[in-house]
Amino acid sequence: MVSFSKFQAAPPMLSQRLHRAASTLVRTAFAFGLGLAIALTIPVTRPALAAGAETMLRQNLPAALRGDRVAVREVARAIVRIGPRSFKAAAQMRPLLRSEALQGSSAAANAYGILLQYGIGGPKNPKEAASWYAKGGASGNLSASKNAALAYALGWGVQRNTKRANQLLAKALELLNPQEHPLEAAGLLTQIAENQVNQGEARKAAASLKKAEAITGTLPENHALISARLLLRTGQLEQGIALLESIEPSTDKLRFTRPQRFHRETSLLLSLFYALKGEVELAKQHAQKGAEIAAKLHSGFVSTVSKVRLGHALQLDQNAVFDPTYFERNRNLYQEAIENVDIVRIHVEPLWGLCRLLGYHGDLHGAEEVAQNALAIAQ
Repeated sequence: MVSFSKFQAAPPMLSQRLHRAASTLVRTAFAFGLGLAIALTIPVTRPALAAGAETMLRQNLPAALRGDRVAVREVARAIVRIGPRSFKAAAQMRPLLRSEALQGSSAAANAYGILLQYGIGGPKNPKEAASWYAKGGASGNLSASKNAALAYALGWGVQRNTKRANQLLAKALELLNPQEHPLEAAGLLTQIAENQVNQGEARKAAASLKKAEAITGTLPENHALISARLLLRTGQLEQGIALLESIEPSTDKLRFTRPQRFHRETSLLLSLFYALKGEVELAKQHAQKGAEIAAKLHSGFVSTVSKVRLGHALQLDQNAVFDPTYFERNRNLYQEAIENVDIVRIHVEPLWGLCRLLGYHGDLHGAEEVAQNALAIAQ
């Protein structure tokens, strides 16, 4: 069994300066690359609701394009329910949604923000999207508040600020009556808990989860995943693995109609846990399972993370280093992850892996440059 800690101590050629940078980079990778950038999920919905929303979109789109304001608002609600997905006449809907948002429709503001955020019907403009989310959230729209919080959590179009993200979620929570909307309130508290985990506030996160459980009488759906990340941050690897193994179904039993969980896919978390323990084969198996899940979910993001985790596992494989294609193949995994995701914060983890790969390959200058680049992002 080979561990990352053993790898760190082995090569005498690593300079003290690079060693310090890499060590700091490991800590920042946990803080940022393992989920801090993904504090909330991109707008998605359950299949039945999505189907109903698509019907709503088709039925109202013709009237909306003719300028019917009621239809425009119905189209806006459909867009929010469906999530970031391209649709016919999205380009024509952009100015109509913007106009309706300026006239006070929080749903239109939220929908217009989604089109801007993901470049649907026109160019991407995350900075402007964040302002429209905030506008919709200020009118009491829960979904818009969550999207605004997402922008701050990821630093999409605004300076990244997890404290501000939690403030927006807390404000949205104030607008809800937990007795009337228990699931929505519990969901907000769970998302707040995850942000608190990312900020290292374990006690606050546990308190938020407890409140969520008290509202619904059951544990939040993401409770185990958030708890596992708490165990990861506190170095309790065995406990984290036991928890994740208990909730991970076999690939053939997975529900591939569910939303993607990004960094929080159980298999991807397990791959990282096993890599940190030096369990090479298990780390590779779970990274590969993550890739299968990505294919089933049609998720480029999950596919990207699976490549990063596979890269970590391959660096621990002592047999792989004798393969002449090892270095290029591994470097390509990290490079693809960096190039395929336009959220800068997400680059910290593949840069961490790339730093180690270059350093142990003897390219100290390249490794230090990568480490400093990642540290600049994290700071």
